[in-house]
Amino acid sequence: MNGREPDWEQLRNITRRAEVLWESGQMDYGTWRSFVAEADSACHGYQQFTEFIFRYAKSEWIHRLMAEPKPKRSRKPKRAA
Repeated sequence: MNGREPDWEQLRNITRRAEVLWESGQMDYGTWRSFVAEADSACHGYQQFTEFIFRYAKSEWIHRLMAEPKPKRSRKPKRAA
């Protein structure tokens, strides 16, 4: 985490858009996956705040997401003392 607060307005916007597509039956995996990525970005490292997007997924989408390779996070080298 980088100390920044989640972007609550962006998260509300993602929720509204996801709700409209889900309710209308127009949500597909690609769209849902883009919402996951947007939510991850808006949370600034606070992954617990991305959980809301899973209510708009079909169970196979969640399994598919979990099967994706995890991105490697680069670590900053430690400074020599």
